[in-house]
Amino acid sequence: FPNYPNPFNCETVINFHVPRYERIVIEIFNIDGELLSRPVNDYFHPGHYNVRWRGRNSFGVSVPSGIYFYRLQTSYSSITRRMIYLK
Repeated sequence: FPNYPNPFNCETVINFHVPRYERIVIEIFNIDGELLSRPVNDYFHPGHYNVRWRGRNSFGVSVPSGIYFYRLQTSYSSITRRMIYLK
């Protein structure tokens, strides 16, 4: 599922579906491929979930406007999507 809204200003929501109990990792990267944040790194039971990203790195510092990517990884797949952050 894509994040919404996109482009976003204050925050965006990343939705994901877990078909079976497994570990889910969501990581946020800048355009240079630098890891900024890992908002999800845990095991989930089957179901639909969402996580909010408020345009901050793992230290809580606001990131500048620009293009970012999130990668959702499971034990079976990896999906990368683009996000645009506008302040």
